Amino acid sequence: MTDLMPELADQGFIDLLDEVYRTGVSYIGRDVRVMLGTGPQAREVFFDFTYDPRRNAKGTVTGTRMIGVETTQIMHAQQLMAEHRALLEQIARPAPLAEILDGMARCIEDLAPDDVLVSVLLADPDGRHLRHGAAPSLPDFYNDAIDGIATGEGVGSCGTAAHRREPVIVTDIATDPFWTDFRDLAGRAGLAACWSTPVLARDGTLLGTFAM
Repeated sequence: MTDLMPELADQGFIDLLDEVYRTGVSYIGRDVRVMLGTGPQAREVFFDFTYDPRRNAKGTVTGTRMIGVETTQIMHAQQLMAEHRALLEQIARPAPLAEILDGMARCIEDLAPDDVLVSVLLADPDGRHLRHGAAPSLPDFYNDAIDGIATGEGVGSCGTAAHRREPVIVTDIATDPFWTDFRDLAGRAGLAACWSTPVLARDGTLLGTFAM
């Protein structure tokens, strides 16, 4: 196992195999956290594990069998439900809009890969400018700089999405013309790509943008 996945060596799985082999007692683990991969490629997953001793005809333990069933999606769904309940409680209080948006952004970031950040901008009543709504993981200097940006063609991903009333996907901020005026700012904030979609009321009025 450790030859194929050396990152498991220090996570206790080999020790459990040895213990079950030595004692002959089965072990069941629920929603066990496992880190797969190393460095920037490492990712967190969860498994239900069952360790059973294998015995010969005389009852002597001759090996250990391990069965793992991944439960990552279930764990994420439970986490999402918990966050959803918390947001509903905030709305029912009612909590300030900024608090609700911040909680929503953090919830999405927790379920997304580590390198995904969330930004919510709110439209002015005239629909011509976007104001900071929530961006809990973006640096303050970035949020301050884009607070109040105009909506319009070529104004970053969000300004353009708000202007077009349709999603805008920029896969490379370093080269995309939409980000010409914001390229240095994005570089300082460590941003490489940006997907943005407008948030519209039922009558088509611009409410804001949601970006990742």
